[in-house]
Amino acid sequence: MLLIIERYRMFKSRRLLLWAAPLVAGVLVAGGCGRITLWQVRSNMTPELHDLARNHGHALNDQARYIDNNGRSAWNDLDRLLLLDHNSTLHPYPIP
Repeated sequence: MLLIIERYRMFKSRRLLLWAAPLVAGVLVAGGCGRITLWQVRSNMTPELHDLARNHGHALNDQARYIDNNGRSAWNDLDRLLLLDHNSTLHPYPIP
């Protein structure tokens, strides 16, 4: 009796596999990525990356941070050039 039950379970799992495999394949074919040609793949192998390790959004964030840092550094450099960054040490008495 146990042998009959085991064969039935094996037959049931095979039958399920025979139905599920074509169904999954059909869904993947019908709802795939669309038409991608070989030329599109060869022209841009990694379309989501802007350079070797970052995508376009990360590159834009880095550029914005660099521009911000450079702008603040330019104001610091201007203060140093005009001697506005600290008190003068030419006066004989300390200035608070």
